[in-house]
Amino acid sequence: ICLNGGMVHRDSLGIKQVFGVNKIEYFGKHTQALNFGAGVVHELMWDNTPSRRGQQVINQEIYQIWVDLPTDQRMSNISVDLLGGKDETPTVVEKRGSRLKSSTLVIAGSHRNHKSTMAQKSAYTILLVTVEPGEVWRQSSPTSYHSMILYMRKGSGTIGGRRVPKHYTAFCSTDGDIEVVAGSQGADFLYLAGEPLDQNVVARGSMVGESGQDITDAMKDVNQNKMGKPWEVGISDAEWRRHIRFHPCSYNAEE
Repeated sequence: ICLNGGMVHRDSLGIKQVFGVNKIEYFGKHTQALNFGAGVVHELMWDNTPSRRGQQVINQEIYQIWVDLPTDQRMSNISVDLLGGKDETPTVVEKRGSRLKSSTLVIAGSHRNHKSTMAQKSAYTILLVTVEPGEVWRQSSPTSYHSMILYMRKGSGTIGGRRVPKHYTAFCSTDGDIEVVAGSQGADFLYLAGEPLDQNVVARGSMVGESGQDITDAMKDVNQNKMGKPWEVGISDAEWRRHIRFHPCSYNAEE
């Protein structure tokens, strides 16, 4: 999720995507949803190219969120989708009369019946929220959501009488509802919630499985270049396309 600046994605399936904010070249696409599935080699680099208007972003900021797949989906086909705009990631604005109370960007899941179009393998919600000073923001989630996390990017907020300062993370109670009261400087935060998968998790680097054998099998695929063979950082698009033609990913992308 790009908050400032942009990213360039290339992978061993031959997919290249450019996305971010504040440049017309991104066409409003600020978020990439990448389902690794069976596995793919990919490169994600900062977009340092000037815009058509000659502007160049110096400060870049993103959220990178990893969501575990259900066990029966870990070998699923790979998908790489860009999201952005009111039809895919709606922004929900609340006002008090003519005055702004809060703004909620729905990346995944829903807020006040406004839903994201992100394809999901399990039930979870990702929201980017800004709340004006002293105002209250509320979110209701299904009671099956046993995880609820809030990261305060800017400002501060109070949850259940406890203050959450800037750059702090709050792990909230799981009764399905949350209420955030913004501090004197307002609040800008990331909200995460979801249903538990209730499955074993074994991880090594970027590999995630249910057992040590899953990780061994995945590392074997890596060593045999079944996910594609890594390329040198900084090579041109022509060189990258030539490389993946000879060293493609063995797994399939979703139609």
